[in-house]
Amino acid sequence: MDEASTNNKNGLQFPYSIPERFRCRDFLGSGGSGVVFKAWDELLQRMVAIKFIKNPTFLSRQRLVAEARALAKLNHPSLCGVYDVGEPSEDHSSLYMVMELIEGPRVTELAGQLSINDAVKLVVQLAEGVSHMHNEGLIHNDINPTNVIVKYDSSDESIPTLIDLSIAGRASSNRHKGFGVSPLFSAPEQRDNGTEPGRSKAVDIYGLGALLFFLVTGQAPSDEPHRQLKHYADRCPRRLRGIIINCLHRDPNDRTSSAQLLVQQLTDYRFRRFPWLVPGAITLLASAVMTTIAIGVIHFHFADNASSKSIEELEVGSKIEQALAHSHYARELIKNNQLERAKQQSLVALNYFKSSFKEQQHSTSVAAEMTELLVAIKPLLSRSEMMALLLETTTYLESEVPEERTAKYHLALARLYHQLTLLHQEKSAEAEMWEREALRAATNALAMKPDSKEVRAFVDKLYDQSNTGTD
Repeated sequence: MDEASTNNKNGLQFPYSIPERFRCRDFLGSGGSGVVFKAWDELLQRMVAIKFIKNPTFLSRQRLVAEARALAKLNHPSLCGVYDVGEPSEDHSSLYMVMELIEGPRVTELAGQLSINDAVKLVVQLAEGVSHMHNEGLIHNDINPTNVIVKYDSSDESIPTLIDLSIAGRASSNRHKGFGVSPLFSAPEQRDNGTEPGRSKAVDIYGLGALLFFLVTGQAPSDEPHRQLKHYADRCPRRLRGIIINCLHRDPNDRTSSAQLLVQQLTDYRFRRFPWLVPGAITLLASAVMTTIAIGVIHFHFADNASSKSIEELEVGSKIEQALAHSHYARELIKNNQLERAKQQSLVALNYFKSSFKEQQHSTSVAAEMTELLVAIKPLLSRSEMMALLLETTTYLESEVPEERTAKYHLALARLYHQLTLLHQEKSAEAEMWEREALRAATNALAMKPDSKEVRAFVDKLYDQSNTGTD
């Protein structure tokens, strides 16, 4: 096996032998379980991260290889991808893992900078990734702020990503205390035992709770986290404090039972600030909302405002906030197959969206969110309902144009036109008209953001369908 370090023009070298296809570019850091380098993969023409595992024994080497194979099968935006594992045969060599290169700020840099809503959203995204790991029988074992990097996708949306998956492994496998574990954020059972009595999901639940604790307070949890949180009562409401504490119980059996349950609790918390989203009351209140929409007047009682206001009396910022809240909640309901409630929430969201559009105070992000919602609820509506909503929304976007027509604005229009094309398939002339409009808007978006994978994929999809006549 050749040493890639011998051919690196920048003078940087890997500490061990490794296939020549990998070129060392930078040293990224070290931890309890190994050292990490940034590298260029000549064969696949991409940047990667390579981690060399420190001093693995023969047995641990075999286990790590097996775990790496399992990790390579994971596919989730909040989990760092594992591409390959190397098991060199030379004496002066080390087990190494080739992973997705994640670049961006670590969560350690964001403490105190995020709103409570953004902090909760970040942990929800991570908990979804952890739930995916747990469903595959894997445990991360070291969730802490230094192991979370915020990356950005092609549409500039932030995605918190859990890294250092090389220390992850099968539930129930034992590992000596301290192997790759960050003491400040480790669970009590990780600190108290010489050898852990088998990994469990409860360790990762503790890590997620400790991470949210850190984002709220800027500190690691002590042995009495409830006392620490009381000092942040003005920033961290009682209900959220309860969710965090339930993750941090000393006894693993007393913690929140699963990452998916934590996702549900935190998602529910994000929308509980809106009284009409309280579980148990939502069906009745949503029905009341729909009734009042029908007569043109909508009144809500806000938790932070003692007076009732109609939509038209609300400030524009409040309208957009309400629209986004209802829209996000509707899509969560769709994920949970609560379709009737999702439809109700969607129509309320659209009403808020349209009210903000009338005052020409919307942004391209809001337009994009409105379009996403329409596409998501298409299966819930009749053809005539969908047609009416699409035409009405398209009219708003075309007439109430934001000051800055961004790529996101043009892409939103293109997606609406595309949906209208699909609804007019039996009327070829109208379908062709909407198809031309969709291509025009998508081309405008691509001209403004030629490097966007999202826009490029949508344009390619439109041209493919235009040539084949399929949907």
